[in-house]
Amino acid sequence: ISSYLENDIIKISSIGYEDLEIPVNDFINQHKKIYRLSRVVKTVNIEEVVLENRKPKAKVLGIKSNSHNIRIGFKNGVLGQEIGTLIKNKNKIKLQKLNVNILESSFTNTPFRINIYKVNSDGNYQNILEDNILLNISNNDNFKTKSLDLSEYKLILEGDFLITLELLDNKENGELYFSGSIFSKGLVRKTSQSKFVETTINPSINVDVSILK
Repeated sequence: ISSYLENDIIKISSIGYEDLEIPVNDFINQHKKIYRLSRVVKTVNIEEVVLENRKPKAKVLGIKSNSHNIRIGFKNGVLGQEIGTLIKNKNKIKLQKLNVNILESSFTNTPFRINIYKVNSDGNYQNILEDNILLNISNNDNFKTKSLDLSEYKLILEGDFLITLELLDNKENGELYFSGSIFSKGLVRKTSQSKFVETTINPSINVDVSILK
C-alpha cells in the first residue's frame, strides 16, 4: 500500500450490516487481525392496524419510458457501479414488483444487485435491505421489460426512495443500456462507496406498489 494512503480509511460494507471503517495504518500494522461486521439492529414500531374488506390500491411509480433513442447504462462498468432513479412518494406503500426496461445488453448472464434506499432528512441515502436481491440480465433480454417479484421481501416504505442496479461482476467487460427519460434526472455512482451524482438521463426503472394509506 502506497505511503501516501496511510492516513486514509478503508471502508467495508455489506447488505444488512453496519459499515466498518479501518484506518489504513491500523490495517497494515495489525497483522492478521480479525474484523467482525455487526448486524444492523432495526427497531420496529408496531402500528395500529385497521382491517377493511377491500384490496389496497395498486399503482406504478418511477420511469416507464420505452424509448429506443434515449439510453443510459453501464459501459465497461466498474465493479460496484450503480445506476438508478429517485422515486417521489407521498403514501405508505408496499413494493410488489420491480420493472426495468432494457434496451441492449451484451452480457451473457450477469448478476446485478438491487439496492433500495430511503431518503433521510439530511439528504443522505440509507439502504433498507437486509438481504441481497439479485437480477440476472443477459443478451436475451434486449428490448424487453425485465421484472422481479419483490412481494416476498415485505418492503414497506413511506416517503421518497431510490432504486438502483449495482454491477456485481465485470469479468465480461460488457455493456448494458436501459431506455431513458430526459424529463427527469437519474443518479449514478462509480463505486459502492462514492457519492451519488445526478445525470441528465433517468433510467427506465419502475415499481408496482400497493398503497396502504
